[in-house]
Amino acid sequence: MCIGKNYSEHAMEMTNDPNSIPKDPVVFTKSPSSVIGDGQPVKAHSHVTEQLDYEGELAVIIGKKE
Repeated sequence: MCIGKNYSEHAMEMTNDPNSIPKDPVVFTKSPSSVIGDGQPVKAHSHVTEQLDYEGELAVIIGKKE
């Protein structure tokens, strides 16, 4: 699960329109094919976008010791 546009400055980066800031964060998923391993090169995909962006990842594992 992913959260997007979770703060106003980030939402403004996308459209530069204050009216486009959502009231609630946008929740979405990513396919496993969109993930790369640690230290692997990031492909630019210049046919899709002019600029790459960055993001952070947080994982939470819920379980119990056996």
